[in-house]
Amino acid sequence: MKKIFLMGCLWVCTPLFSQIGVNTSTPKASFDIVAKNPTGTSSTPEGLLVPRVNRERAQSMTDVATSTLIYINGIASGTQAGTAANIDSVGYYYFNGSVWVKLNAGTITDKDTNLYNSNGTLSGDRIVTQGDNTLAFRSNAVNGFSVDGITFSVDAANNRVGLGTSTPAERLDVQGTGLISGRLGVGTSTPAAKLDVQGGGLISGNLGVGVTDPQNKLDVDGNARFRSVTSGNLGDNDRYLGITSDGVLKKFNITLPSLALYATSTQTITRNADNTFRPLAIQSTDKINNEYIVRVNNTTFKAVKAGIYTIEVWGNFSEIPVLNEGGGADGRLGVALQLTAGGNTVSLIGSRWNGATGTSNITKTVILSANATIEVKSALSRGANEQYKEAPGSTIFITYTAL
Repeated sequence: MKKIFLMGCLWVCTPLFSQIGVNTSTPKASFDIVAKNPTGTSSTPEGLLVPRVNRERAQSMTDVATSTLIYINGIASGTQAGTAANIDSVGYYYFNGSVWVKLNAGTITDKDTNLYNSNGTLSGDRIVTQGDNTLAFRSNAVNGFSVDGITFSVDAANNRVGLGTSTPAERLDVQGTGLISGRLGVGTSTPAAKLDVQGGGLISGNLGVGVTDPQNKLDVDGNARFRSVTSGNLGDNDRYLGITSDGVLKKFNITLPSLALYATSTQTITRNADNTFRPLAIQSTDKINNEYIVRVNNTTFKAVKAGIYTIEVWGNFSEIPVLNEGGGADGRLGVALQLTAGGNTVSLIGSRWNGATGTSNITKTVILSANATIEVKSALSRGANEQYKEAPGSTIFITYTAL
């Protein structure tokens, strides 16, 4: 009867005071409960008991005021729906005006997990909406951020990313197979093809095109095409490319001559027919490769590098006098050519045709050292005061072959 009387007084006195105190005459709030024994070893229970109901009862309440506090003592009945959508375990709940919301109370497993000092487990799918805000992770560790171990790993210590490895060795280290359905640009943000590499690249293993198990550095199954290939002459150390019967590309040491010089005469020059060899003037340079030959003057050329030189000369002559007035076989003898290449000299007499014109030809293949000179001369043996003419159209043709 004493306890009933005290509660009765409490409610009777309520209209008389703006604040109510339990175990205190100076309440500091609208309802102030002070423990009888705030310290010491007293075993008398103290505290505040809120209404204890099960989930079904909480779910059945109507016209619940916001901030109402209850303790759910069982979830065997009722469903996790409606106002009880959040009631999934025993504990304290408050009403937020729409549903019951769990307080951070109860057993230790019911409390929020602090990401900075504890591990945790998501109870369902979660979405982080960043809007205009950034989300950054800063680390100095090798495996500073990872997803499922080696599926995705960020090496913050060395600024590397690994796929299939937690210890990436390069800026991007992919271990395993991959699939790119769009375009991949290396050195460009606007790739023009499935793979667009701008700048240098390195593939340390074998690369297969249409082949899943390449056996060579480049293994192509199908046709290959080379576009916009630079043209030019082969150097001494250049090689030809060939294909073996099983499709393997190889270098072959096929030595072919290269054009060194093609020059012609354009003027008519009168010479004395006194059996004296004089330089054959070849004024026009139609084609010259200065890697092998350089011109010294109108009559002389010089080899640039040592090698095998094939020299072909055609002399074109006119107004060639006959050897004697009687003609005959001796009267048909033409102008002689003399070719000097390095230390080699060869001479040959040409033909005199009807009409007093004629040609002479010399072809010689010699091995020349660098800076060896090449010179052609002509001569005609006739009577005193007789002359002949070097006519336009004489040519010299030289090819070079490496030793």
